[in-house]
Amino acid sequence: MTNTVQTEAKSSPLPSVGDFLFLFVMQINLFLLPNFLFAEGSTGWHLIAGEYILKTHSIPQTDLISCTFPDKAWVAYEWLFDLFIAAMNQLGGLNLLAVALSSAIGFLFLSIYDRTRREGAGIMLSFSLVLLSILVALTHWHARPHLVTFLCVWIFLTTLEDFYRGLISVRRLFLILCPGIVLWVNCHPAFPLGFVILAMYVVSAMVQASLSRTDQDRSRFKQKFFTLTALGITLSALTFVNPYGIRLHAYIFSYLQGSEILVNTQEFMSPIFKGGLHPTCLEILYFAFASGLYVSKQRISLPGLLTCLVFGHLSLSAVRNMPLYAIVVTPFIGRLWGREGAKNNLTQPQSFAQRLKKSLFDFEEQEAHCKMHVLPYAYTIFLVIVALSGGSLMGSQLLKSTFDPVYLPVETVSYIRENKVDMNRLFNFDNWGGYLRYELGERVRMDDRADFYGLPVYAKYSTVMAVGEGWQQILSEQNIDWVLFPKNSSLAAQLRASRGWTSVCKDEASELFRRVPE
Repeated sequence: MTNTVQTEAKSSPLPSVGDFLFLFVMQINLFLLPNFLFAEGSTGWHLIAGEYILKTHSIPQTDLISCTFPDKAWVAYEWLFDLFIAAMNQLGGLNLLAVALSSAIGFLFLSIYDRTRREGAGIMLSFSLVLLSILVALTHWHARPHLVTFLCVWIFLTTLEDFYRGLISVRRLFLILCPGIVLWVNCHPAFPLGFVILAMYVVSAMVQASLSRTDQDRSRFKQKFFTLTALGITLSALTFVNPYGIRLHAYIFSYLQGSEILVNTQEFMSPIFKGGLHPTCLEILYFAFASGLYVSKQRISLPGLLTCLVFGHLSLSAVRNMPLYAIVVTPFIGRLWGREGAKNNLTQPQSFAQRLKKSLFDFEEQEAHCKMHVLPYAYTIFLVIVALSGGSLMGSQLLKSTFDPVYLPVETVSYIRENKVDMNRLFNFDNWGGYLRYELGERVRMDDRADFYGLPVYAKYSTVMAVGEGWQQILSEQNIDWVLFPKNSSLAAQLRASRGWTSVCKDEASELFRRVPE
């Protein structure tokens, strides 16, 4: 049995606290930080791949981005997400894309709030936990396909947990996760995380079957073990439902072998706990979970515990995994710190404190019925209409999402375009490669697909970026006459001090240098 909040009343159309958390997410992404989703250049090459699919009705087989390896075979392993964002962009520009992705994030955290409430957590606890989770996950809210992994991790975890608790049938288990794995496989290569979660439930069922004291419990857990094992076999077979077949799996294996490149990529580095907002919120979640395990009378399932521990480890190993831990652990913390079977026995409150307590309890009970989420759906539809109208309403510009000039070379790109800079002779910051390819319509020397270029190419790139020994020789060997890099980088500082280079354009994020003819 689970300690969920049981209600008999019908759902109410009134807004819940979770609805306002949804609005908070939308406010951040669309109004407070309207360019935040588009602060990374890799969105550009995803749009290029998606536009190619829309135009040719085929999946790319060779590279579309690079002039370094123009004919090299390429596995566009995130093609379905690329297709989606390209279609959104063609329909309503970056404004519509921002609305679509923001609402997906918002509904994810709304779902987390609802589940945390069902686990027995009160309004304030649920609100606080989900707000912390939002602030942790905010570190990785970008228009990239890892957002699909956020959603799929949540779907896999909650579906498996509900099955393990006996809340859903075997049929429903398969009907949810089979399409889920096909979607995940074609959107993001992190789909093996689904099998990691599944493994926690398979192992737990096996362990609990062997340790059960009664034949009934032993039989029940054995049945779960066989069902989950069959599910794993089915999902494994479905991972081959992709345009590349086994090539996709070979790519993921080789990608994971490229540890030297990965360890030097910022998002794969461990988080730094020195008082920053996001790591501090993550620490609070760690503490709430650990202390809840120690002091709470409530218990979470064995596979739930194992999954939280695994994702806790992943969050310590790489910044990009912090949001995943926040998503996974929040409802379990709500269960640990929630109340079991709370009832309102204050039928005739006498004191002010009793009356206040009864009012708060009544509000909690009423809010638990507000699950129709009319406000989030209506707000999303309204914003979609605004986006399709060019982002304006009655002459006022409401939506202004665009590529972020704080992090991307927006003005220097205009200079490059106007002066017809030869992209074959431009050495660019790798993270900007996709953006340059999208904006200029020309291939670039480098982008942030480290797995595609390989270690030898990236070693030379890193040498130049860090102004290491022989960096000038590398630029000469590659016939580089232009360099576009962050203006606060070591390379930019060195080029400013060099007589062989001159700065020709700079903006908030970047500086463009041209080699001085001898």
